[in-house]
Amino acid sequence: MGKFFIWAALAATLLSAWQYYRALNTTAFKGKKKDRAKYLETSLKNARRAFYVMSGLVAVASAYLLYLILAHQFQFEYVFRYSGRNLGPGLLLSTFWAGQAGSFLLWALLTALMGIVLMRTARKLEIPAMLFLSVIQGFFLVLLVKVSPFVQTAHMPPDGNGLNPLLQNFWMIIHPPILFLGYAAAVVPMVLALAALVQKQYDEWLSVALPWALFTSFTLGAGIIIGGYWAYGTLGWGGYWGWDPVENSSLVPWMINFALFHGMLIQKTRGSLKRTNFVLAILSFAFVLYATFLTRSGVLADFSVHSFQDLGINGLLILFLASPLVGGAILLVKRNQQITTPELGFDGLSRENTLFVGMLILLASTLVIILGTSFPLISRIFTKPSNVNISFYNTVNLPLMIAMSFVLGITPFLKWGSHQNGYRSKLLISLALSLVTTAAALLAGVTPALLLVFVATSAFAFWTNLIVFYQQARLHILNSAAPLAHLGLALMFLGIIVSGYLDQEQYVKLTKGVPAEALGHEMLYEGSHRPKDGKDVLRIQVKDATSAYLATPRLFYTKFNDSMMKEPFIKSGWFQDFYISPLERVQAEPSHNHSTLSLKKGEKKKIEGYEIRFASFNMGEHSEKGVMKIGANLEVGYGSRRFTLAPAMEMAGDKRRSLPVPFPEEATNGHKPSVFLQAVNATDRSIQLGFDGMVDLAEDAHRPVETIAVQVSTKPFMNVLWLGTVLLTLGAVLAMRKRLIMH
Repeated sequence: MGKFFIWAALAATLLSAWQYYRALNTTAFKGKKKDRAKYLETSLKNARRAFYVMSGLVAVASAYLLYLILAHQFQFEYVFRYSGRNLGPGLLLSTFWAGQAGSFLLWALLTALMGIVLMRTARKLEIPAMLFLSVIQGFFLVLLVKVSPFVQTAHMPPDGNGLNPLLQNFWMIIHPPILFLGYAAAVVPMVLALAALVQKQYDEWLSVALPWALFTSFTLGAGIIIGGYWAYGTLGWGGYWGWDPVENSSLVPWMINFALFHGMLIQKTRGSLKRTNFVLAILSFAFVLYATFLTRSGVLADFSVHSFQDLGINGLLILFLASPLVGGAILLVKRNQQITTPELGFDGLSRENTLFVGMLILLASTLVIILGTSFPLISRIFTKPSNVNISFYNTVNLPLMIAMSFVLGITPFLKWGSHQNGYRSKLLISLALSLVTTAAALLAGVTPALLLVFVATSAFAFWTNLIVFYQQARLHILNSAAPLAHLGLALMFLGIIVSGYLDQEQYVKLTKGVPAEALGHEMLYEGSHRPKDGKDVLRIQVKDATSAYLATPRLFYTKFNDSMMKEPFIKSGWFQDFYISPLERVQAEPSHNHSTLSLKKGEKKKIEGYEIRFASFNMGEHSEKGVMKIGANLEVGYGSRRFTLAPAMEMAGDKRRSLPVPFPEEATNGHKPSVFLQAVNATDRSIQLGFDGMVDLAEDAHRPVETIAVQVSTKPFMNVLWLGTVLLTLGAVLAMRKRLIMH
């Protein structure tokens, strides 16, 4: 039934595309001229109906998949692979988009919704824009035919494979849908650009496309920010952005779309950058498809923790990616001579000039990220596939971000037009406050010259936009959208610099019940407990100069991928986070009376009333093929009694098996002890003995206890960074509200 819905939706979207094409190509109508209007009206009505039918079928298919998941219909391969009976309602819902087929269906559903909104708002551009969008939707549905979530198996398993423990998080319910909403929205500026080229409406398309470009920037940016916050609080590696190729592939279309939005503002005000905006609108969605190719093709399987396996759809993905690029290039070449655009002009400093420079810096950074992300593909042409080092992104982007911060600091005081007066005096306050901020950073320990320059320019951008935000918010809050968003961006830059450079970290081994100190915090490991979800919780009492609290990081084994998983504990402060990431746990030995003793040949030591001397090695013959036996001759005294013991160890390859020996009945202390050979060191002629049944320890004997290894770090200014992301998002929301009112 699910396959039927997809096939029927594919037929409906092709019908819609055909009817929109008929409506667009009215010259093909062979009837009387007076009947042409009726022909157009009929084609348009049929196209809309077909698109609504397609949208309904995709919605029904989505509801059907959701029903299969909630009803635990594990005979469906997709449901079995990603869901399980142990998941709560929220996480069970998130399994809808946990795999490739489900995420394609979600993407198709959101694209259909975007198409319905576009159909009602595109006005004169509806026919060509919806033609292109219907064709793109057809590609998604072809992918769903190839990679279907409705494949059944021959039997009904009792339970599913379950969701990856790393994905069993609240943000799994929110992050992917928001990101896919941004991916779906990115198609609209592109189809509007193509429609404008077809209809030769090189300026008129802006009024429709500009709110869409802003909405795409908002949703893609929100998805990326949520993903970073999720990584910081869940994955336990202590960061929020790792320059992973798949992370970058979602960042690139956001950056291009952000540049597109500012280019549209310049075109709307000065009439410039018409060709540039057409190119950026096409590239924005093309790089969404490129991100899909990188993620879904399996080409980054060795370089990205996010990459899906190859499902044999590479050819379709490449065709999907090439279609808008080729189609857009053909239309641009065909219309190039007709597109007249005034030169931007740099005869004086103006807002449009600095915005354009900011666009160029942003696109330069985008190019750097594209090259680094695509390096596994590029390198395989010449040699073995490899990835660039993370330092590549940081090193190359740092001077670009310095320039961007400087532009963000100048632009708010400038006006549209080439003749500017009085902006220099307005900058004096921002410059003075920036110098104070930079001096504070220097005193805090930021000493590299380039980083200090970054601090200075980021502070310059912060103070300038804070002043302008205050001035414009007093008039009307909607007027403050741009300075608020740029204020958030400046705070993000400051948070990135300070948290990345002034963070401290220390590896600590905590023994149960034994206090330890790390980075000015006293830590006491109390042990662990296992809640119902099976994710072992480590209990660590932490004290600092002002507070005491219980830290509860998690370290647990999962059968899902046969490995240990970790979740950090974060104590957030106003200006600094204390971050505890578990690394390893060594459990206590099962025996509660297990002690050890190290002896060199001829050495004598005491343990619990016994005097033990290591007399000699006992090298045995090979008891069977590949198995060698080695023992230790021990001379033992207990009061007036003297006796010998010969514990041994069998070795076969890298496997070891101890052969314990009990103490004589007449020479026991009531605990029935035994001794076994735990380790042999031929180099220094020593052995390590293990004892069961010993209670009191003597000399260097010790009882193994549970220990954990953790990475402890302090991360300053993280709240400043997150505050910056919130302000950037709020600024985008205010800008959307203003554009909708104007629209």
